[in-house]
Amino acid sequence: MTSELTRGGPATATWLVSRPWVMTLAVIAPIALLAISCTSAPEPSVAPATGPTGVVASGELHFGLSTDPGSPSPVGPRWSTEQFQLGRALYDPLVSYDENYVPKPLLAEAVEPNAEFTAWTVTVRSGVRFHDGSELGAEAVRLQIETARANPHQSSALSLVSGVEITGPRSVVVRMRSPWSAFLHVLASQLGFVASPGTSSTENPDRPVGTGPFSWDLHEPGHRVHLRRSDTYWQPGKPLLEGLDFVAVPDPAVRLRMVRSGTLQAAEVHEPEVGARIAQLGGERGPLQVLTDNSGESPELVIVLQSARPPFSVAPARQAVAFGIDREAVSRRVFGGAYPQAYGPYSEGSPWYGQAPWPGWDAGKARQSAIDYDKEVGLALRFTMLFPSDPSFASLGQLLVSELEAAGIGTTLEVLPSEEIARR
Repeated sequence: MTSELTRGGPATATWLVSRPWVMTLAVIAPIALLAISCTSAPEPSVAPATGPTGVVASGELHFGLSTDPGSPSPVGPRWSTEQFQLGRALYDPLVSYDENYVPKPLLAEAVEPNAEFTAWTVTVRSGVRFHDGSELGAEAVRLQIETARANPHQSSALSLVSGVEITGPRSVVVRMRSPWSAFLHVLASQLGFVASPGTSSTENPDRPVGTGPFSWDLHEPGHRVHLRRSDTYWQPGKPLLEGLDFVAVPDPAVRLRMVRSGTLQAAEVHEPEVGARIAQLGGERGPLQVLTDNSGESPELVIVLQSARPPFSVAPARQAVAFGIDREAVSRRVFGGAYPQAYGPYSEGSPWYGQAPWPGWDAGKARQSAIDYDKEVGLALRFTMLFPSDPSFASLGQLLVSELEAAGIGTTLEVLPSEEIARR
């Protein structure tokens, strides 16, 4: 989430806190999480798979989400974290990150740029089939990229792509308008999760088809999405489970209670007030474990200052805001300490992370900077902050206004839907 004060021209940012994409709460079982056995699961129709430990894996994993993920298409709107959970089960990405956050081909056999990074050759693996039995080939990759380029939800992410041409049954060349060395990372994003041509032709398919470890079974809108194991999955011995049951449980307290009772084996946790205390709680079937992904990039809460025009074209105004916000208090009072202070666009754990020398909270310096602005400009420092209407951020807005006004900075919140803020 980005809180933008004004639009157009150069901008500077005040970083607040860093949020994990998602925290996963799980019951710690004697076997690995994905090898939990459920007595209510149907009998496997083929010989059950075995995991690295040799333990026979059967049954289903019941996974709690905050909302119904629907039937996501890689070329549709940007996936929510709930849709990513479902998308990873239905589709395989062309490129995936290893344990060191280095992008490596996965569904692709090879991804190679030319010397100038103006053309990338993508070759997919042979023998991979979609859930409907059709074979993965060059046309599916070409169609997906071209469809995404024409889709207003995705076109900006592929603005450097000038075209895609098929060069063989399993190979395409993606040509660029200018050198693009980071294209490999795009293929590890939502756009790299390859869907069947029928799925790629619509933003909201009724029955999405991919090459992933699980195939679409049924959808009960507003309640659950059920996936079943793909018996034709291209990675031997996977998946370990018979099925995945994604259950929508909007109330975080109910979601937590269902994990503690064993009704759910795992659940997604967004709410900081829950995340801050679940690790201290136990479940009826064993202790609970909180898993977070800090190896990649997490979204940061940022205040963007429009520095092209007053008041933030004047340095004391920017300094007053930087000194006037207590980010530790924001983390503690608004997010229960679950989200750490942010020091820039990269999250701790990222290979590009560095704790920049950011001005710490100093109410005295903030007040003095506001006075300096008044002396230089002849006006008291005041500004309007565009703020999202999401109720979960209401307490954040109140705290920011309180802290800034305590430093002599007049602040008005204009609450708007996030999409309206993006347009302004």
